[in-house]
Amino acid sequence: MAKFTPEERKRISAKIKTLRDEGKPQDQAIAVAVKSVAPQKSRLAEVLPKRYDTYETPYGTVILGVPTFAEHTRVYANPATAPSHFGLDWLLDACDAADTRRAEGYLPPIHDEHQPLGPGSQASRPRLGYSLSDTVGLALMNGRPTWVTFSDLLIEKEHDAEEVARRLPYRSIELESPSIREIAALALIESRVPYFRFPLLRLHRVTG
Repeated sequence: MAKFTPEERKRISAKIKTLRDEGKPQDQAIAVAVKSVAPQKSRLAEVLPKRYDTYETPYGTVILGVPTFAEHTRVYANPATAPSHFGLDWLLDACDAADTRRAEGYLPPIHDEHQPLGPGSQASRPRLGYSLSDTVGLALMNGRPTWVTFSDLLIEKEHDAEEVARRLPYRSIELESPSIREIAALALIESRVPYFRFPLLRLHRVTG
């Protein structure tokens, strides 16, 4: 999968902002920015993996390159709520925000099912582990090239990663607000239909 490096992400984000300030439309700004920084990666859309490589650490099992989110426009049931657009620039900013948090020692949690977010929420779901890193790549979804976020996930050693993957094959991100360009957490879910129909969480092999 042709994924952006952290340096490419920063350069593309900066280029998009510059082009938008110059008056370029959003889609055009994204296309120009990607083509100028990483032209080869603007054309390489690959099929999403059906199984994910893993390796063991003293802290648990790391699952590599799991797709978690994708560009789209979210239309809400309440007609008074304006649609939210999650474009490549949103995904890149979210990855940069996560990198900054990790550099400060914070890791986004992975929850067993969704945890309610928002003011006054006291509910708490069990933590399965942490999201260790994020990047963005071009993948085929519903037959068309789509920008997707990919994460390396740590399932803590208190949990059996194979059992977690069998029990919770679907996943969905958790946001505080669409206006905040940051993925607050990731939920692994058992049977609720997720917004994105990514391949099931199936583990391929354990390497050293």
